[in-house]
Amino acid sequence: MMFRCRRNPKVCRGQGKKSYEMTALLATTLGSFLTPFMGSAINIAIRSIDDEFAVDTVTLSWINMSYLLAAAVFLVPFGRIADIYGRKKTFIYGILVYTVSCIFSAVSLSAIFLIFSRILQGIGGAMIFGTGVAILTSVFPMEKRGKALGINVASVYSGLSRSSPFRVNNHCYYAMETER
Repeated sequence: MMFRCRRNPKVCRGQGKKSYEMTALLATTLGSFLTPFMGSAINIAIRSIDDEFAVDTVTLSWINMSYLLAAAVFLVPFGRIADIYGRKKTFIYGILVYTVSCIFSAVSLSAIFLIFSRILQGIGGAMIFGTGVAILTSVFPMEKRGKALGINVASVYSGLSRSSPFRVNNHCYYAMETER
């Protein structure tokens, strides 16, 4: 009796496995880069948000912390949901939620709506973080898994560090502006 794969017969026969691995690596690496980048990039805009919405410091800290709080709260539950209903499906829904919430953040007209969209970003980020590594470990064989996870972790820290030059330049700009 011959084994048949319903979803992708080429992968089951060993053909196309490399392209499947590269596609999974590319998707998870982009998700792992963009979520910390966008999550920490809000620090650049805090002063502009304060000028635009005229809010107090506590509200500004909620804008900053709502993303991290939502991501921390929903990370484990979405990891379990991904195990039950499918990692790929949860990852794709996470990308969609994150994209829509980024658009909501860009067009928000009040600080409360911005906080709400940041919470949605945290939920989408938790869906991405909770499934990205699991997808890589299920797709890559044991001998290639370390390299794939290393690339994924490097993209996380690259995303975190890429907002730093902008943050430094932003503070220098405001320091020069106040000296005039």
